[in-house]
Amino acid sequence: MSTLERRCRLLLRAYPASYRRERGEEIISTLLDATPEGRSWPSSRDVRALVIGGLRTRAAGTRQRTPAARLREAVLVGIVASLLTQIPFTVVMVVHYEQSLGTAAMFSAFVWPGYYIGPIMLAAAVLSWASRSRLVVLAGVLAAAAVVLYDGSLPVHDIGSTVTDLICLATLGVVGSWRDRPSARWLLPLGLVIVIWSLPQVHGGSHVWIALFAGGALALCALSLVYLIIDARAAIAVTVCVLAMLLPFSLDSIGPGFSPLAGLLELIIGTLGAGAFWRLRRESAP
Repeated sequence: MSTLERRCRLLLRAYPASYRRERGEEIISTLLDATPEGRSWPSSRDVRALVIGGLRTRAAGTRQRTPAARLREAVLVGIVASLLTQIPFTVVMVVHYEQSLGTAAMFSAFVWPGYYIGPIMLAAAVLSWASRSRLVVLAGVLAAAAVVLYDGSLPVHDIGSTVTDLICLATLGVVGSWRDRPSARWLLPLGLVIVIWSLPQVHGGSHVWIALFAGGALALCALSLVYLIIDARAAIAVTVCVLAMLLPFSLDSIGPGFSPLAGLLELIIGTLGAGAFWRLRRESAP
């Protein structure tokens, strides 16, 4: 097998396995015939067409579902992603308190339940993702809501986070009441979310790791917008994730000194999300 053919077969993996079995040899033969002799890669136009065509073919299967079903999937993924961003912070804080004040301090009134709300809500989100029983999903959501309300009743609490957490849990209760569930393909980008948000926490917040964190977060957002031409769900999931992270700060800023510009970023992100939803409706089945 020549270098050119080996690289063509590598590019062909952008298509689903069933498609490769049916038409793979035909595509490879066409690429080899169209590539001038002596080249080790197809032309940039052929590479771009092959990769975009493969991704569109992979996304075509999900487009047979209704817009509502695809929207519920994207919203659930977005909420899970926002909750995953809290995990590295929670781990670092638990380790810090255990080392400095002892294990008992991790369950003191100051630490509990504030630092544990993220993992508790994530557990409810996992139930909403994995379980097809509405009763199980509702039980997980209500248990997490009880913890959030208890934390909100304490003298020291963040009203913006409390309201946002309740909104997220209510949304989980709604999307989890349907039997359609996200595909396992979402696990890779969700794993990247954990890695990116762990960088400034695990390495002590140095400037280098903060820069890597910011670059990684922006790269994920940019990729979701680029992927919009193929599948709008990624952009909607990113929109939900970012709004869930920004909403507590906006709610806490409401007061005598409130500035309308405080919610400008959320307005911009919401507008982009609305465009992604419009795109999702156009590409989905009726």
